Amino acid sequence: MKTKKILTLLFISLLTTTITQPISLINNNTNIYTTLAVKYEYRYKVINGILHKRLYNTTTKKFEGNWIPIG
Repeated sequence: MKTKKILTLLFISLLTTTITQPISLINNNTNIYTTLAVKYEYRYKVINGILHKRLYNTTTKKFEGNWIPIG
């Protein structure tokens, strides 16, 4: 009876390792690209006839500061 339990546990442990290996190989994706640097650009707008600029973060798609009049 004891050997039956040991053999059953051994079989189950071998079965679980063979099932999990293909799943871990499928999830191993090497084509993941990340942005390493934050990119900024100025956006321009005319307010009351005066040209303004504002810093825009293209990585987060949010403005970083206030509108600055430039002329």
